Amino acid sequence: MRFYLDDALDGNILIGLLQHAGHAVVSPCAVGTRGVLDSAHLRYAADHDLVLLTANAKDFLALCV
Repeated sequence: MRFYLDDALDGNILIGLLQHAGHAVVSPCAVGTRGVLDSAHLRYAADHDLVLLTANAKDFLALCV
């Protein structure tokens, strides 16, 4: 799978675990989206066909309605 992590999950341990399991991982630090609004994280993931992973799912619920 191809994942995009938002700021809440952008950490080397999680990235390493996911990559070790065979997944492609895109982090905000790597693509210059660190600190952007949640809507921008969601848009980036959608535009690049990535599954968004977050620790703050409730923050994204209103964006998906």
